[in-house]
Amino acid sequence: MNIEQQDSCIDSIVSGLMRTGEFRGRKAKQYDDPRNAQAVESLKILAKNAIENGQDYWDLLQPFYDGPDSRDWQDAISQATKEIGFANKSRSLAFFMQRLVRQLSQSSSIAA
Repeated sequence: MNIEQQDSCIDSIVSGLMRTGEFRGRKAKQYDDPRNAQAVESLKILAKNAIENGQDYWDLLQPFYDGPDSRDWQDAISQATKEIGFANKSRSLAFFMQRLVRQLSQSSSIAA
């Protein structure tokens, strides 16, 4: 196992969660929709859990990880994180990782 690649993978997931959290924070100030504030809290929790336990999901993620700058990888993270607090109300890292893998699988099948 390549630890640097694993760390890069988890770092990119955490970055995606944090970026979306910042976006939702701005939207919470702009609109009177409590889902945005709830999403911010959920995203923070998921980012913390990803830092602490993200390596547990490496076996699931490794087949899809082409580096942090891969377009498919970034699109899948964006799609999975933007659902948090709206279509996805779970704060479970396992559930989030399953959603991310589903997004990545769909990207892979479209590209094939």
